[in-house]
Amino acid sequence: MAKNAVYYTFPKHLLSSDILIKQAALMFDRIYIYESETGVTDENKILFEYLENNDVITPFTIKKTEFSILGPLLMKEFTGLDDEAFDKFMNLKIPISSRKIKHENIIGHKTTPVDLDTFADRITRANTAYLRKQAVQEFYPVLRDKKTYQNEGKKEQVVEFVLEKMPQPVIDTPWEAIVDFRKDESIRLKYLALINWINEIASSRLSANEISEKYEYLYLDYKKSFDLHKLKSKLGVVEVLAGVGVGLLTSDLLSAVNLVSNFVRIGLSKVNLHKEEGHLPGKEIAYLYHVNKAFM
Repeated sequence: MAKNAVYYTFPKHLLSSDILIKQAALMFDRIYIYESETGVTDENKILFEYLENNDVITPFTIKKTEFSILGPLLMKEFTGLDDEAFDKFMNLKIPISSRKIKHENIIGHKTTPVDLDTFADRITRANTAYLRKQAVQEFYPVLRDKKTYQNEGKKEQVVEFVLEKMPQPVIDTPWEAIVDFRKDESIRLKYLALINWINEIASSRLSANEISEKYEYLYLDYKKSFDLHKLKSKLGVVEVLAGVGVGLLTSDLLSAVNLVSNFVRIGLSKVNLHKEEGHLPGKEIAYLYHVNKAFM
């Protein structure tokens, strides 16, 4: 099942210099952003349209009839109450605007100011919960404060772990480079292998430490194997090109036939090496290796 991100972007916050959303684009199939947050500046409007057309961003809206669903989710985020306490709070037979509770961030009362990152994370978590109720898909919040993931389920924890391994592209990384990377078919296959690994690990009984150890083993195993694979690829092409060079120095029919044969061998070598790459050990997390190579 596709894994989608949910992200909150501040008004006038330029996506061209937002490394968190660029990182999310390398990790998730789509990034869902509330429609009222899109646009604002001319630069953002153009960029949003480009990213939407290239299946990176999906704007979503909330109908007025559905605010009865989102409202309590936002309330829960801003009260910080656990499920049981929040249920009791919501079942009080008094208007919400009149309810008083000893918490610094209760909606509708004077509160201790919260920083913008905390505010954004609360909105993001509420929107994520809302989207999970509306669609049979997987949605994960992209948060500025990673500590807020701690109460999530096993799969959310695995996704968070993998996201932490994903590099944050530098500010001036062009979106075009990320879009082209996502569209590469061989990279896409590696991405799907990683998603399959996440699903398998999430359904296992491995502890957080065991997952980390398994990942480190697979990553280093793949890195070593891929480096040897690249060396073999280069040596194979050099060998064939050397034969081509000899053929170019002669002009007889046999050499011409050999010349064509050598070029065919180059093509076959690349095909065979590509097939071999699919069988390298550690291929489950190969995507992360190639993301790091491309954007670190």
